[in-house]
Amino acid sequence: MSWTPSEDLGFKREGTYLAVFLSCWFCVFALPETEEKFICSRTFETTSLMTFGATFSLAIFVLASIYCGLTEITKVAKPSYSWSFFPCHYLYRWLAHYFKTHHILQPPL
Repeated sequence: MSWTPSEDLGFKREGTYLAVFLSCWFCVFALPETEEKFICSRTFETTSLMTFGATFSLAIFVLASIYCGLTEITKVAKPSYSWSFFPCHYLYRWLAHYFKTHHILQPPL
């Protein structure tokens, strides 16, 4: 009889790869905390639960991340001196949608 770590920890092996992929996606694209693209161990528990059918609202986490990032920017004398990092692509798309700031350019013929 062979021993595998998944037997002792109580999780199923088939969902592990999806949970790791989701953790990578959250930490690098959806909810980055730093520029260094690290995978946070905190996200693995959540993504493991998501793999097996648990539902989570990610909007709360995204809005909290944007709020923290913008708060850090307001605390410095010049915004360019701030080391804050947040998923600005969500904010950028929101501005484009609600303020109609982006226009589709037609390529020259």
